Amino acid sequence: MIIGYSLYGPDNDSYMCSDCENIHEGMEGLKACPNCGYRTDFQYVNKQFKMKRRVYDFSFTYDGYPICSLRFKEFCVRQKYRNLEFDEFDTTNKFYIIRPTEILEYDLTRSHPRFDKFCDTCRNFESVTKPYPAYIQNITKELADGFYRSDLMFASGNEKSPLIIIGKETRERLKKEKMKGLEFQEING
Repeated sequence: MIIGYSLYGPDNDSYMCSDCENIHEGMEGLKACPNCGYRTDFQYVNKQFKMKRRVYDFSFTYDGYPICSLRFKEFCVRQKYRNLEFDEFDTTNKFYIIRPTEILEYDLTRSHPRFDKFCDTCRNFESVTKPYPAYIQNITKELADGFYRSDLMFASGNEKSPLIIIGKETRERLKKEKMKGLEFQEING
């Protein structure tokens, strides 16, 4: 049964804090594992972030950060969506990191994600892949209108990020707004 959709989009030709293989030197406050070298702080915000491709209302950096436009943020405020945080930058006006705070548990048994190269030091995997087909644990009805995120982080190296999940009604509202960059993938319960 389809309970909602993951929201994803194109890349914006930018990096928040790494080049997907190496953390940039001098990134103030960014924590990385001394063993595997990958970032361990998935909430890190580079306040000096500069986005190269600014044409999308929703997009991702190469290192897995979901970025939304002011238009997208204002839509979320108008709809009174709760459980959302928007991180600002000092250098990039009108764009934000979007962070759903309500977490849904990914169903490992039915979804069969692939885990590779566990690091004993930071307790993270080098990569977690195959997020689709996606099943959410213990959900038997459609998700309420709003935003959620998966408990698992997907991708490899410094690119890891959770799936952003939305309710069916949220998808319909977003489609009516005709924002640039929105793509959807079914989520099952």
